[in-house]
Amino acid sequence: MGTLSRIRTASIADLTRQLRFASREALLRQIERVEELAGVIDPAQSYPIEFVAFRITGYRDVELSAGGVVKGDALAADLPGVIERLCEAAEIPLGDITLRGGLSAEELAAKWGVSRKTLTRYRRFGLIARHAKGKSGRVHAVFMPAVVARVEVARTREISKAAGFTRIDEATRARLVRRAARYRARFGCSLNQIAARLAARFERSHEAVRQLLKKHERVITKSAPSAGPLDERGRRVAERALRRGVEPGAIAERYGRMRPAVVRAAALERAAMLRRWVEAGGLDRPESPVFARADSAEVILAPMSVRSGLWETCERTLGELVALRKRGPTSAKEERERALACHYLVRRAATIAGTIDRLHPEPTKIDECFTMLRWATLLKIALMRSQLPLLVSTMESVLGTALELAPVGAAKLREMIEVGLAALSEGVNQFEAAKGGRLAAPAGLAVNRAVTRVARSMGAGGEKGALPGKPVRAVARPSMEMGLGAWERAVDPWQGAIEMEARFGMVLVSMEARDRRVIERRAGWDGMAPVTLAQLAKELKTTAMRAAMLERRAIRVARAALRGEAPADERRAKARGGKAGG
Repeated sequence: MGTLSRIRTASIADLTRQLRFASREALLRQIERVEELAGVIDPAQSYPIEFVAFRITGYRDVELSAGGVVKGDALAADLPGVIERLCEAAEIPLGDITLRGGLSAEELAAKWGVSRKTLTRYRRFGLIARHAKGKSGRVHAVFMPAVVARVEVARTREISKAAGFTRIDEATRARLVRRAARYRARFGCSLNQIAARLAARFERSHEAVRQLLKKHERVITKSAPSAGPLDERGRRVAERALRRGVEPGAIAERYGRMRPAVVRAAALERAAMLRRWVEAGGLDRPESPVFARADSAEVILAPMSVRSGLWETCERTLGELVALRKRGPTSAKEERERALACHYLVRRAATIAGTIDRLHPEPTKIDECFTMLRWATLLKIALMRSQLPLLVSTMESVLGTALELAPVGAAKLREMIEVGLAALSEGVNQFEAAKGGRLAAPAGLAVNRAVTRVARSMGAGGEKGALPGKPVRAVARPSMEMGLGAWERAVDPWQGAIEMEARFGMVLVSMEARDRRVIERRAGWDGMAPVTLAQLAKELKTTAMRAAMLERRAIRVARAALRGEAPADERRAKARGGKAGG
């Protein structure tokens, strides 16, 4: 029996074979019960085989108690075959009294105003027919009044919609093809994606629209860009443009490519960046046994010291740096938590980067890696700032005097500070927090070596070969207003490629709340850990694709604000007399 072979339950198959040898009266009762069962099936539920057998036969079989279960949708698809076999065994002739009031397929289709194919599709709604033999031996489908009435009540909306169906006229057909060509050229959608959008817009079935577009595929695709993938330079330009807030469609138009090709080109470039950083050793960090735990992320990234208080204004002048002499040390617990999380995030990003497909890189994985690296950099900057008093004391020890009295020129002192910061950065990279100890040990050693080397090479007073403490010619003391530069923007090799422009911080206050929030959450400028696009989408209650669009818009708004003008899309909307989207 075909139905039972689909259910794949031997016990039910045996039961049905037995039913075929029941009396005609018993078979007719079972046919009615199958019709009733079809009306109560929930496709999302699962039903025990014992229950199915009881609803059909009217008695329980203890041997079927371990017969397993069948999904409702599979059962609904199988019941028409069950009733067909029972009708075959009952040998019901056309015109039999048991078929009184029944409608043929043609009559029911005319009654509902639908096609016979639609009736076949409605089997999943419980519309099953009895089968009777005509005089010529031909089998006819007969729909009983109770079955028809039940489906009419339960599926009024579907029947009305099907009854109102009209074939696609020539004018609508032309509109569908024109719009499909526009979607293909502008967005690079596949025919199936275009069909789904147009089906919803024109209230047609997805398959009908898809088949129509397939017939006109040559017309739809002839105006679409046919150039090959972008070369290496094109990939770099596309990636940089997306980072600056340019929409993929605009880049695609510039290069004569489709939108997906531009998105893929940028993903290829970003994946290549990750590989370069890994191969250059930029993502090498100390290992820890806790990194291998199944719950490593929950354990390492859970402390509030790791997730908050990460963005603070960094020292910009010599006066601000010197003032750090009075600041006390960070707690050992906070220092250890942040260092461990910093190293974990970098190593985790390196691991994920190794799983990214070289030909078809997954944007979600790339975004996850970039977000982890942003987070790790924020933690590293916080750790470095905690050691700035150590940098000041080490430099003063090497120079033999306070920094504000240093016998070197401003340029030489700035060079010494930059070298000291670079050594401090390397000290953080090498700090093995899992083994205990304090960051001051490796950081102090690295800073002392670097600063001493610079002092010996240039001389305390700027004369090569002079040593600290030896008489030198007078040199103007450095000003307390001497700038140190944005040193926190150069502590990791990836910052220039993945971080928001530092200048955006100057215009955040003037931006709308949503645009400001997008930038702050993505960059971690609100003091909290940076978020991925998926996490941002969840916070904004939207999709990841929409979140990416909002990020690009926020970047455009910030860049326009820096120039003292409105974003280009708002200017275009104003020129049209409308309102900018976003």
